[in-house]
Amino acid sequence: MSRLPSRITKLIEELEAQDPDALVAVFDALGYYHYASANHQEILDYTADELLKIHLSKIVDPAYHHRAFVLRTISVFYDRPIRFSSNLITKAGHRVQVAGTLQHFRDPGDERFFITFVRAEV
Repeated sequence: MSRLPSRITKLIEELEAQDPDALVAVFDALGYYHYASANHQEILDYTADELLKIHLSKIVDPAYHHRAFVLRTISVFYDRPIRFSSNLITKAGHRVQVAGTLQHFRDPGDERFFITFVRAEV
């Protein structure tokens, strides 16, 4: 988390304090994870360290890939979180439905980050 801009690390801390059961993740414009909360392992069977080596397309259900791309594109035009739902794929290949928000940030170096804050729907 240390290589993320400070305003993003602060938001991560706020989101995790707000709902410790929520999955919080940060990924870049290319779809690579830069942060994943430790509780991803409980839901997806991937550790946070494993997710840092995985492209988002391996976690998002293929039926939702286009939606995920459109959502990231649209989020660039908003200055607040956007609600969404999706299916994620566990390490064992099972689908988990999640719902929450996605928010776009651009750091001073012009790098784009996306923060997701979701809960598994039971």
